[in-house]
Amino acid sequence: MTRPNYVDLCCLGPGETTVGLKAVVAQELDVNILTPSGFQALPGLEVQRHEIARIFYDSGGVPHAVRDMVQLYIWKKGEAKMWKQNFYVSTDDAPDSHHQCHVILGTQCIVGRVRDEKGLPIAVTQLGPQSASDKASQEQRKRDKEAALAKKEQERRDREKQQASQKK
Repeated sequence: MTRPNYVDLCCLGPGETTVGLKAVVAQELDVNILTPSGFQALPGLEVQRHEIARIFYDSGGVPHAVRDMVQLYIWKKGEAKMWKQNFYVSTDDAPDSHHQCHVILGTQCIVGRVRDEKGLPIAVTQLGPQSASDKASQEQRKRDKEAALAKKEQERRDREKQQASQKK
């Protein structure tokens, strides 16, 4: 039996608050499931009610009883790409390894896919330190641009004054 793959997620909760969630990626489960602890961590969710309960089985034969559905905006912790995903709400209170998590990600959920270690993060969050010469040249370019803009602005004002005096 393979060890479960755990993922730290963030979710946009009610009131646009960021909520940290612990997820497990289930092999051969086609749907995403919000566990009872995940549902409690996100109070005030807009729930799409369904009349009939359904049961989904993961690759280990573990049944997951679900009924209602919610839509969540989720992303991997430390990454910038957000995904809108549907989650069935679990009705099962039986304690098993999946209920130590807030969500169970199905195989269709791109957020749960393992990324290549050589892959680059989606967004650069910090630039490397700048050398003194790079900083000085950047400041010089900034001053040159400001001087050029000031010169153009002065030329525009002079033109407007000249046109105004010609109209009189």
